[in-house]
Amino acid sequence: MIAQFQQEAMYMVNTFGGDATLITYTEGTELNGEVVGQKEKIYPVKAALFDYPQVGAGDKANFNTMIQEGDIEAFVLPVSVISPELPPNIKPNSSLLVVGGVTWRIMNTKKLAPNSVDIIVHDLHLRK
Repeated sequence: MIAQFQQEAMYMVNTFGGDATLITYTEGTELNGEVVGQKEKIYPVKAALFDYPQVGAGDKANFNTMIQEGDIEAFVLPVSVISPELPPNIKPNSSLLVVGGVTWRIMNTKKLAPNSVDIIVHDLHLRK
């Protein structure tokens, strides 16, 4: 059953999306008001971007984050599907997704994992 969900997610992302870059940051240490020791990690991923349904300005909330005009939803295949690395911990407000040269800030993230182990796809709320 999980394999079927994975195939459907891959088909959707490959049909409606393409290559993207996921940028995550390790936690640094705050020193004199400045974060030091933070490291950037770059992952090639596959992503499909979609507009949120227009319900009205500010009427739809996603993962407890209010959707604003211009926000989009992205479905990203887990890194483990693209490369042998383990999936990164995608943290809201400290990870970025670059698609077609446009950098999006990840406002919130949800892992779609029916059995709580195998991540089928990451559902991201993006904002410029």
